[in-house]
Amino acid sequence: MPSLWTSIVLSLPLSKSQLTRTVTCLIRSCDRLLNIHMDFRDPSWDWDEAPHVFGSKDMEIIMRLLVPQALRWKFIELLTDTWAPIFTFLSSTVAIDSVPLLQTIVLQDATST
Repeated sequence: MPSLWTSIVLSLPLSKSQLTRTVTCLIRSCDRLLNIHMDFRDPSWDWDEAPHVFGSKDMEIIMRLLVPQALRWKFIELLTDTWAPIFTFLSSTVAIDSVPLLQTIVLQDATST
């Protein structure tokens, strides 16, 4: 039942088990389209970008898993407090030639709400 594995949800606190589950979903979903929900907003964030618990390095790890599957992306949502993870998402995807099945993309940081 590959369709059971097509929704990937990542949130704070990002853990090794979430990354392992993501890899499992990518494998078990076979060639099905992917719905990817990432919510890295911290309810206790104090609007200081420097010490945020989720940054560019964390996003790079996630993008290394997701970019090879870009042809299967159907829905992507990335919610963050700071701009850095969104910038990393964009810079990681700039070399992707095409995402023909992508229907929806949401990139939102706290300042754009």
